Amino acid sequence: MKKELQSFEAEVDLSVYPLEAVQAAAYTFYDDCYCKISRIKGTEKAVVTIKAKEAGTELSEDVFFNELLHSTLRFRLSEKNQTIRERVVIQALSAAAGGQKEKTSEHGEEADVLLEQEIEKLLKEAESGSYKTDPLDISVPWEDKNAENKKNKTKN
Repeated sequence: MKKELQSFEAEVDLSVYPLEAVQAAAYTFYDDCYCKISRIKGTEKAVVTIKAKEAGTELSEDVFFNELLHSTLRFRLSEKNQTIRERVVIQALSAAAGGQKEKTSEHGEEADVLLEQEIEKLLKEAESGSYKTDPLDISVPWEDKNAENKKNKTKN
């Protein structure tokens, strides 16, 4: 039987989870809960306290840590793809401004070359994939996946 909590404190290792991800994970509880994040002095840790605003609100430390993992992944992907996002925005703004070309960074052409190499690498990775290698059956239509379930329901 799952124990329902009215509040919990979770200790988070900031060397594993970035503070921004901890804040994002706590924010997902914002509507129904009071959230507090406190750093532990002299350590790379923080304590997250989450309390339900109303009785009957279901809280789970496991749900918080799942959200923390999700927020960490989003944050790290955002950091990793920041250069590409900036390049796309600069190109879009440049095209909207009538094709005026501006430097993408302080490094000018060097950054352009590195960015072009990264884009080529990503394109090669995307092109090397095949729809025939689909371990999760993503390419199979929902109706085909659930045809057996539908047949069984109509028989009952």
